[in-house]
Amino acid sequence: MVIRRKLALLGLFFLLCQLAAAQMPPGTWFALTAVCAAAIFVFCRFFAKQYTLLFLLLSAVALVGFQQLYVHLILYPTAAQHQGANLPLLVRVEKTGECYEDDRVSAQVTVLESDGKSCHYTAYCSVFPNSEPGELVRGLFDVSTLADDEYKLSRLADGIYLELTYLSDADWIGEQQTFWLAVQQWRLMLSRKIRQYISFDAGSLLCAMTLGERTGLSEEWEILFRQAGVSHLLVVSGLHLSLVCGILAGSLKNSRVRAVANLVIFPAYAVLTGFSPSIFRAGTALVIGSIGALFALPVDSFTSLGMAALLLGIANPFASCDLGLQLSFAATLGVLCAGALYSRVTRNQYPVPRRFQLVNILLVPVFAAWFSLPVQLAQNMELSGVSVLSNLLCLYLIQPILVLGLLCAVCALTPMLAVPLQLLSRLAEILIRLLVAILRATASLPFSRIVLEKDYYLCAWMILMGLALLFWFSPHHWKRMLIILPFCTAFAVGISTFASFGLVHVALVGSSSSPCMIAWQGDDAILVFQGGYSAVKEVREYLEVRCLDLRYILDIRQKADNNFWEEAACPAIQVQQLPAGMQTNHQVSDILVESYHAKNGCLARLSVGGYSMVLCSGTVRLANPLAASVWILGNSGESSDIQADLQISPGRLAGGEVLYGDGDILEIRPGKSVRMIEVYHVDE
Repeated sequence: MVIRRKLALLGLFFLLCQLAAAQMPPGTWFALTAVCAAAIFVFCRFFAKQYTLLFLLLSAVALVGFQQLYVHLILYPTAAQHQGANLPLLVRVEKTGECYEDDRVSAQVTVLESDGKSCHYTAYCSVFPNSEPGELVRGLFDVSTLADDEYKLSRLADGIYLELTYLSDADWIGEQQTFWLAVQQWRLMLSRKIRQYISFDAGSLLCAMTLGERTGLSEEWEILFRQAGVSHLLVVSGLHLSLVCGILAGSLKNSRVRAVANLVIFPAYAVLTGFSPSIFRAGTALVIGSIGALFALPVDSFTSLGMAALLLGIANPFASCDLGLQLSFAATLGVLCAGALYSRVTRNQYPVPRRFQLVNILLVPVFAAWFSLPVQLAQNMELSGVSVLSNLLCLYLIQPILVLGLLCAVCALTPMLAVPLQLLSRLAEILIRLLVAILRATASLPFSRIVLEKDYYLCAWMILMGLALLFWFSPHHWKRMLIILPFCTAFAVGISTFASFGLVHVALVGSSSSPCMIAWQGDDAILVFQGGYSAVKEVREYLEVRCLDLRYILDIRQKADNNFWEEAACPAIQVQQLPAGMQTNHQVSDILVESYHAKNGCLARLSVGGYSMVLCSGTVRLANPLAASVWILGNSGESSDIQADLQISPGRLAGGEVLYGDGDILEIRPGKSVRMIEVYHVDE
């Protein structure tokens, strides 16, 4: 068992090293690999007792190092061979999504022909002619490597190394049916039949939880599940697979028969859910455990998880960059640690006291949330303070809803079972309405939405995790751990809250040509707005995720025909409508906002403790030069009278001293310090 657990550590080490390598420049990682190898050799030479653990870490670093060599010497050069401008391509549309332009979609495509030559590679196009999956399209495209933005790593995790820019001459020449598309069409047919006897919202939620088909799922309910901290229920994952296996094979007493049943259930459920990546990840761990059971080996969940991580990481050099994989493995590791802790505590107690059984029910969601916290913080995700409560209250509703959903899917296969389908779907709707009512109640509680400062709370999390590991390797002190850890948690959270108190954040949202600037301190925010409907949507989504309350809106657009903010709960000032030459001042906490209407342009300046940021639209002419610390550049504004120490643009401008910045760009401690977050030179 000891060796097997160390094999599990190898898989987890490998995944962490792969994630670190993806974030670092290749030269830095290769140098670090050599340094780590030398350092670990020295440790192994003088600390023999730690030889095995350090050898595992060395192996993980070496494996990732060789994998990075393969990526930079083979994968990237091979992808670069397909680059070019004005190339006639024949592509097959695989997936489509929303796009900010009318009559356009974002699409993942397979390129079948390039400049008359046969080829086969996957690419992404952010603005593609309106198409459906399976359609064949000819047209002129530019082919380039992926832009170095926040989406690059997630696309690499999907096996996409190139992106297309559509130019012209789109011609639809038919459809090409594939097995994957046939499965998707079959799933859509099942979902339509399941929805026909119940309300559309309830049917869409039932299909999402059972089939992974989220088409038609209302945005209101998605927000509700996210605020309640149970959005994982809307994505078929290891939770759903384990429940299905437990329902269909859990009663089998023979371990080998149960293993065979699991090996049959996994591919069948994978087809039913459209080969969801999350099901594939969970199924990999299930297959490893089932194969071990077939050979009469004791099943160890940690080993299955670690080996699944190793296999997935070896198959895809950027698998660890997938957010779904990070959350899935973190939550699963938390659940396994909760089970291990419960087994350790109750090892010599039989029968197990009822109070420990209740503690076990509470441990699973607490540990899952705790282990997922660093991933959520690192990705700036919205946190829910009621996730544990919501999971506990919904615990006994998920399985019956899933069972009814599976039965509905079976009945939908033939018209002869229309009556049972109607009865089962209506019963499922009753349970879904109860589930939604519970989530509405929990989401309305205080602290249902929490925004934490990433850096400070990550440090607190690491301190607490270190304490937890210290007690873990001292099993006789678990009672002391249950007393000390809550006080340490309160102390760490208090220190983190104190360290982040009074910080002012600045973010850029919207398009690169007309960026919007959001500045906030605490929960109070000021918006300097420009752009169109897509910018309004992005701003609202950002404010919702950050749980911010707008106090002032400055609309600096030129020729603003539509007032997007007339129904806002705060003052919305259209600077264009002010008399020419007029200046206004507004104060929110430590943030001072000045707006100015020039004859042919509008300008806004935010000042925090002597540090100022300027954003303008149109052509701004001033009587006297305006000094600023930062000038936010866009294509919609220009001025020769602004003198800024630093220029930041959300668009990648070549040359000069203009820096690239998008999303959260500045963190200001009034009167003390300024820290740049997502700001760097274009060539970095």
